[in-house]
Amino acid sequence: MIRLIDKKLEEWSEKDTSCPLFIIGARQIGKTYSVKKLAETKFNDKYIYINFLDKDEYYRNLKDKSNPKEIIQTIKLISNKNIDNTWLIIFDEIQEVGELKTSLKMFEEYNMGYKIICLGSYLGNMLNDTSSFPVGKISRIELFPMNFEEFLMASNYEYLIEDIKKSIANNSPIDKIVHDKLNDLLHEFMIVGGMPKSLHSYLKNKDIYDANEIKKSLINDYKIDIIKYIKNNSDKIKTQLLYENIPLFLSKENNKYKLSNIESTARYINYANAIESLLSTKIIYKINNIKSIEPPIKMNVVDSEFKIYYNDCGFLSSTFNLNKEILTSTDQYKYIRGSIAENFALSELVIKVGVSNINYYSFRDKSNNNYEIDFCIESTKGNTVPIEIKFGTNFQTKSLKKLIKEDNKKTSIVFSGKNFYLDKENKIYYVPLYAIGFLNYENERILIEEL
Repeated sequence: MIRLIDKKLEEWSEKDTSCPLFIIGARQIGKTYSVKKLAETKFNDKYIYINFLDKDEYYRNLKDKSNPKEIIQTIKLISNKNIDNTWLIIFDEIQEVGELKTSLKMFEEYNMGYKIICLGSYLGNMLNDTSSFPVGKISRIELFPMNFEEFLMASNYEYLIEDIKKSIANNSPIDKIVHDKLNDLLHEFMIVGGMPKSLHSYLKNKDIYDANEIKKSLINDYKIDIIKYIKNNSDKIKTQLLYENIPLFLSKENNKYKLSNIESTARYINYANAIESLLSTKIIYKINNIKSIEPPIKMNVVDSEFKIYYNDCGFLSSTFNLNKEILTSTDQYKYIRGSIAENFALSELVIKVGVSNINYYSFRDKSNNNYEIDFCIESTKGNTVPIEIKFGTNFQTKSLKKLIKEDNKKTSIVFSGKNFYLDKENKIYYVPLYAIGFLNYENERILIEEL
């Protein structure tokens, strides 16, 4: 499959630098696949791949080494290959060898010319890390599950990408036949998700049952990894509870995560370590409520009021054994449908602006009625952009209308099943949900014309 990271890897391989590249992300999202693809296309047979989970001869002889010259010499002896600085060296599961990971900064200082790529999962690097991280001496790329653009390429619908980009550039509706097809593909992607193994299985066999079973297995693998890496037994139990109860809250109308619903005496302060451990794995995303929509919104975060989503929308659909027909036509699943749409949108936005720059906003009116804006992101001009996420075309925007009534200065966006449309009177951009990842983002902010 084609990944957007492929171009970044090629550009890095062509640079004249001794700075190692560190690719980090959750497990099973395709890090090794992309790097081996680079190795085979750009370096031919001139590369060494070492996986430290194998606990083999490489692991035994390299785990305590920190001198770059000794590391290279050891690899030469074990591989029995005449490796020079035109070779690519790949260290997979680098978190298993703390001393070697620390030595990465010295490769640049020694200017040895070797191309080195290190791969690591967040679970290992964040939860099992006793070594110092070589900050400032490495290049870093974060990899995520496949997004909708990569899904279109993998499904042989790459030609539709230009239609989306043209409509965004011209601020004009896309052809209805194309719009309908993209919505259909989006619903398909919401069910399958972007985990490469399950997506590959689905595209090959068109069997959603098998794809869902693969995702269920991945969910269980993540749970096992959490048990493996968290040392404190109390935090281990709490982290498991947090992770296992994600579907419970995402299937409700108000999908705010309430700790008291999983343990009656639970308080945020008692779960803080477990929450941070789970967040560090990057297998879930946590977004916080803000007490005010006025920028800078990071100053208004309420850390103890939050929502938790999966790092991939396909996990939620597999939990409920959904297919596209159930998702689009069964009213009993309307709250799950809404949460899947939000999860999809969040996954796309995280790639563009980072999860720490995304919040939601709940507020009350003078009559004490509750309202909520799904997401809030700051624009490149420093203004807060309220964002609403809707699954289809039949919906209301009660919270957004209330916010507009109270503060008509803000430009907002509604992502839904509707075509591109500009409501100048209310300062609302209506944008198809499938286009959320194609909008313009800059320096972790959204680039939007203020109305």
